[in-house]
Amino acid sequence: MKRILMSVTLLVAAVILTGCDEKKTLTCTKDNSDGSFINNIETVYEFTNDKIEKATQTNLVELKDDYVQYFEEYEKNAKAKEDEYKSKEGFETNVESGDNKISLTITMDPTKMSDGDLDEYNLGENYDSLKYVLETNGYTCK
Repeated sequence: MKRILMSVTLLVAAVILTGCDEKKTLTCTKDNSDGSFINNIETVYEFTNDKIEKATQTNLVELKDDYVQYFEEYEKNAKAKEDEYKSKEGFETNVESGDNKISLTITMDPTKMSDGDLDEYNLGENYDSLKYVLETNGYTCK
């Protein structure tokens, strides 16, 4: 009986000391396409204990037909956005382009961001409130 009690006590202590971090992922998408181009935005938020630990947004633009002539302009704008984010703490960016497609990926680390950026990108929100804000702004979240 003593062994069982001691085992249970050690198990409870181990759970308390290691913690039970609740991890969740929220994936939200938005399509801003028309007949001339496709613009898909996907943002993946990773939560631990209802707090955002990381967010990764991918913005994919694919130009169709007559808009192919504007490819260089879209690419230039994507690279300018990349430079803008690189100048901020807590952001990593990557631009890839080819075959009339441009992809801008932004990875955000809230622990390194300014309070202003946290507010601007809603990264201080919890899971439910962020999902509500994004769905109100036309995103589909799951």
